[in-house]
Amino acid sequence: MLVFFLLFVPLFVLILLGVNMLVATNNPDSAKMAPYECGMPPASDARHKFQISFFLVAILFLVFDCEILFLYPLVVSLYHISSFGFWVAMVFILLLTIGFVYELGKGALDYAKDSSSPTKNSPRAKAPTGTRSYSTSSDNSSGLTMNGRRKREKGNPKYTSEYKMNQSLTPFQVEVLIGLLLGDGCINAPVSKIGGHRLTIRHSMSQHDYLLHLHNLFEAFVVKPLYISSNFNKRTGQTYHWCNLHTLSFFCFASYRDW
Repeated sequence: MLVFFLLFVPLFVLILLGVNMLVATNNPDSAKMAPYECGMPPASDARHKFQISFFLVAILFLVFDCEILFLYPLVVSLYHISSFGFWVAMVFILLLTIGFVYELGKGALDYAKDSSSPTKNSPRAKAPTGTRSYSTSSDNSSGLTMNGRRKREKGNPKYTSEYKMNQSLTPFQVEVLIGLLLGDGCINAPVSKIGGHRLTIRHSMSQHDYLLHLHNLFEAFVVKPLYISSNFNKRTGQTYHWCNLHTLSFFCFASYRDW
């Protein structure tokens, strides 16, 4: 019996390995050996994710490996017990086989499968479609120029030099402005012929309400709604949407440019 055990088990293992090589799915992964962004080739797989299906497969085959190891005690015991012991062993192996078929049907054995389809429950933020336009609550497409920019409103006093020179900041606006300049805001260099500086803040679309609140706060310095646009990043292959708040050029911004 010992000779049978020493010959049968290695032969059975080789047969299983051969069957695995014949029927296993070949899923080559080019990303595993792809070079890093810095250009250095990886020595092994650089990914850190480990699917739980691998553990299910490992535990399942561990049970079958243990059964192979105990085939010799089973064969020996069948010499000394009646057919009752034989059928107990067969029922136990049948239960293991049913579990194996169940795991196979559930897809747990296909642990190398890459699920590239997005999950149904994953929330998706709505991003504005289209190219460079100002967000408005009504359709003002007739007020746009040929390049998509909004036409200057004739007669608006905010465009006059007198309005820009006499306009001043309230104490609360000064505190908010200093906080913005210490964070994500900036005051550009003079861009108009009469001088003055422009306040500019850019954020992602997730901060649209935040910029809209600032737009209302500095309503005396702006004439246009928030500017919405998008740009395509060639490195990541994704399109990013953002919104921009910018004021007209005012002399009262000059003293805060160095913050």
